Order: sequence, then C-alpha cells, then structure tokens
Amino acid sequence: MSIPSEIDYPRRVVIDNTDTRIKYVGDWNLDVGSFDNLGILGAPYNHTLHGTNQHGASLLFDFEGEFIQIRGAKDNRKMPHDPKLPYDNVTLLPKWTCEIDGGAITQYNYYNYSYYITNNVLCEQGLLSRQRHTLNLTVIIDNPNTQMFWLDKIEYKPLDRANVEQEVLKIDSSDPSIRYDNSSRGWYRDGINGDGIMLNSTGTAGSSLSFSFTGTGVSLYGFNEGNIFRRKSTARYYVDDSSVTTFETPDSKMDPDGINTTDYDNQLLFTSPTLQPGQHEMVITFTGVRQSDEFIQWLTIDYFYVTGSSRSIQLNSTGTGGTSSGGGGGSGSNPGAGSSGSESNNSGTPIGPIVGGVVGGVVGLAIIIGLIWLFVKRSTKKYPEQVTSRRYSSTPFDSQTTYASPGFIVPPQPPSPQSHTVTPVFPPYSPTSQPLMMSGPTSPPSSVPTGSTTTHSTNLNQNWMDLKDAQRNAVSNIRHQDGGIRYPQQVVNIPPSYTPR
Repeated sequence: MSIPSEIDYPRRVVIDNTDTRIKYVGDWNLDVGSFDNLGILGAPYNHTLHGTNQHGASLLFDFEGEFIQIRGAKDNRKMPHDPKLPYDNVTLLPKWTCEIDGGAITQYNYYNYSYYITNNVLCEQGLLSRQRHTLNLTVIIDNPNTQMFWLDKIEYKPLDRANVEQEVLKIDSSDPSIRYDNSSRGWYRDGINGDGIMLNSTGTAGSSLSFSFTGTGVSLYGFNEGNIFRRKSTARYYVDDSSVTTFETPDSKMDPDGINTTDYDNQLLFTSPTLQPGQHEMVITFTGVRQSDEFIQWLTIDYFYVTGSSRSIQLNSTGTGGTSSGGGGGSGSNPGAGSSGSESNNSGTPIGPIVGGVVGGVVGLAIIIGLIWLFVKRSTKKYPEQVTSRRYSSTPFDSQTTYASPGFIVPPQPPSPQSHTVTPVFPPYSPTSQPLMMSGPTSPPSSVPTGSTTTHSTNLNQNWMDLKDAQRNAVSNIRHQDGGIRYPQQVVNIPPSYTPR
C-alpha cells in the first residue's frame, strides 16, 4: 500500500531488524514467524521481529541519507476486544519516541483498526541534511504484562552514489524505472492521488510493463482484492533472454475471523531465481481472462525488492512518469544509470548569458509590477463604490478562543493513525458500481471526541450571528414613490346637509 512518502522517496535501502548495524540497548527478543498470518497487511519483512516489554529499552542506527522510515508490528493479542467493533484502544499499547541526532522527528500511533497489525509506520522523516545521522528510538512501557513493542524494519534513502552492494532495495510502483505499456489502455492507477495511496493495476490480458534494475534477484509485492470475491488469474514474466515464468494472482482471501473475504496488502507474488550481477530488464505481462460472470483477480503492482549488486548506484529518481503509450518504452530512468550527463559538464557553462538573463528578468519583473500597480490605482479611482463601506466590519476571530485545526500533515504517510478513513477506489478497477475499499473502515461514531467540536461550533455560530447583525445595521430603509403621472387634487364644494324642523 503506497503512501505519500513512498512516492516522494520511491527507492530505498531496507534494513531488517536482525541486521547487526542496529544496536539494541536493553532486553530485546527475536520472533520468527508468529506474526506472518496476523492481520491483513502482510507478513513482517523476512518473517522476523525484534520485541521488548522493558521500559526505556532503545535502539541506535547510523546511516547516511536524506530520508528514514521505521516500521513495526502492533501486538493486540492481550487487549480486550469487542467483536462488534474491530478497533483497538491504542492508548493501551506501547509508546515510543524517535530522534535523529537528538531532535524529535515525525511520529505516528498504531493503526486503530484491529486487522492492521503488521507494517505499521512508527516514525519517518524526510529532507534530512545530506550527511551521517543517528536514529535513536526509545520504548515507553506502562504495563509489561500486556504491552510488547515490536520492530520490523528500517527503510532509508541513501545518498547518491552510495555503496549498495548486497543491500536490498525497495522500488515503489511509482518509480520511473518501471515503464507501463499502456497502448491498450489497460493500466490504471488505483487510489486517491491527493492522499498518495497509489497502486498500478490491470485486468486486461496482454497489458505489460518493463522494469530496469541492477542486482542479483527481484521480488514483486502486490495487492489482493477481497471486497468482492475474485477468482485467481495468471501473469508471466521473463528477465533478459530467459524463458517465461508463469505466476498466479491468487483468489480473494478470508479475513482473520474466517467470515468474509477482504483486502490484503503487501502480498508476495513471485521471487525470481538468482541472477548474474549486473543490469537486467524484466518484462511482466498479465494473462488473466474473465470466464462467465466471475470476477478475476487483477495484477496489482505495489513495489519490488531488489538485491543490489553494484557498489555504486544512483538512487535519486530522474525523469517523469512511468507510463508509456507505446510498446514498452516510454520515459523513465534506469536505477543504475547515474546522474544526467549535464552534471558532468558544469565547468563549461557560460556565465555571461546567465547573468544577463537574470538582470533582464529582474528588470522585466519590475516593469510588470509597476504596470499592475498603475492599473489597480486607476481602477480604484474609477470605481469608488467597490471600496468597502466603513460601516461594515466583520467580527474578527477571538484571540482567546481555541479553534479546531487540521493538525500536522505529513507528505501520502499512511491514513491518520487515530482514525483511519475508508479510501474508495472507483471504477474501472471495480466492475461493479460500488467503490473498492483500499484501507480500514472508519472508526465508530462513539470514538470521535466531542468537547472541542462543540466549542468550535458555538464560536462559529456566534461569529455568523454577529456578521448578520453587522450586515443589517449597514442597511438604511428608504421608501421610494413610483415614477407615474400625478394629477393635482381637485376640490369639490358640497352644500351642507339640512335636517327638517
């Protein structure tokens, strides 16, 4: 399930929790395999986790890079559950702090949806200075009998030309090294672009993609749709001039309670055989065909894991887009191609034209600003009725009142950790009129706090009433006569009435 930061940093090095470069402080335990089938977000990386229930236990990790993300697993096995409400009270779970070089970084709570157990984003931070950094994660335990903290993996974007030999690289489906042949218009981007939750999917037989990588092996992870049941279908791949290998996109899977089918993320579709070190080209083609009225499982590309073989590889994405309307070409960069050629010729760049262009641009901008100022000034004199009346003034915000704010927004992080919303994916992926859900359901209404909302609504209503009063006070009522012809009033003398004696 791609999230915003994965689109911003689509190529990363993946560090397993068993890697000796992670320095554990305190009492930590290794778990192998017990979380593989828990939840619907896929097995932990390499099927391992490191856990602790010791308050103050910590870990240190040194790296050279500009982005880092830490993922872990939520252990809700000792928490009370309401079968009617599949949500966890995350306040009863462990907490943690994350720091880079002594400064706090962006931190998230666990997903509150009960089935979101593995692959929880714990912390992340981008736009780091291009130098060596130290990550320090400290665990906070309130009740060691019911709380257990689990670390899964660390992902970071290394500096350009970093040595990634024998490292595992994660390549997101949005990376330009993946070129989608969309001549048949069979590929679709599923998700909401504004939220950054993006997957590339196809249900059209013959739709293909090509993926350029440098390494000795590759694995593909995708998405298994289960909101409606889908029969398994097939696809195939080949690397360079090797023979074709067929793999399946499996049937929809039952939820952990075994009641209904549901969506599953981070699903392994295939792992290639070991390859010779060097650059390779992989081509994947969807071959599924729908039979009768049954729906088939689409081929969905989430990300690749590549075992690196180059001592120096360019991890900085270049080029734009990964979709081609032609046969398998299209724009996109090769992850092993390095920087563009223009970077090596900076010494020959002419300085004079650049300085002249900058000076000319500044002068032109000043002229444009002056013309705009004259136009606005003349318009104001010509149309004085556009000036707001002095009698009208809207009620300003009360500086003593606390208003609701949208909070801190981090660039297609996961859904909000405290209250995850349903992200619909509309047709053409779903053949029905109902949207395909890509994330956990919304929290029950009872979990929404009401205190701050009431205060906010009251103040907004008061401001609205003050505004309407100001509008009414600014209006003077004057009754006008119609413009018709008016005749002078005629006086008629009438004799008095007499009464008989």
